[in-house]
Amino acid sequence: MVFNYDPTIPNPPNDPADDVSIMQTNSSSISGLIAVDHVGFNVAAGGTHKQVTFSSNNIPSATPTFPTAFTALPTLYAGTPNKAQLFFYPPVSSAAGSKDQYKLTGTGSVLLLGGIILKWGLVTIGNGNQTEATTFVTDFPNNCFNVQLTPTSNPAGLTSGNYPGVATQSVSGFTASRNGTGTALTYFYTAIGN
Repeated sequence: MVFNYDPTIPNPPNDPADDVSIMQTNSSSISGLIAVDHVGFNVAAGGTHKQVTFSSNNIPSATPTFPTAFTALPTLYAGTPNKAQLFFYPPVSSAAGSKDQYKLTGTGSVLLLGGIILKWGLVTIGNGNQTEATTFVTDFPNNCFNVQLTPTSNPAGLTSGNYPGVATQSVSGFTASRNGTGTALTYFYTAIGN
């Protein structure tokens, strides 16, 4: 959409009659612009949002001073080519606002609204009494609240005595542990922090 607008009109030296057609174009453009994603003029709830529409790829050129929602192609964050998705940057003062928190890959990270960060991936724990240190794709800026492990399958060697656990966790990773015997097993992990 294009909304024509001439900010020099009305021009005080001009006869107002000479500026009428341009003033009408300006008024029409203002009305049209307001009606994009909003309830328009002269109706109930005028000016309220109906929706928010973004153009297809609007990555901020610099980390914004204010909270900013924008669209970007996931490939810009090391993901699979896809249609533009909605992303969010908190203000520049927030370490969580870094684009490094967006890694849309098999081992990844995403910043959620409200400042929560979700990370995921795989960890393989060897057979017997073993521990395995895992590093997140990017550090949590502040805290790692929780890490969960889920078996990728239900192998015969996985018994109640050798389910995995998280021995330690930090902003940069965690150590998974498993007791008992059996073959090495792979687990999905999800971690939540900020």
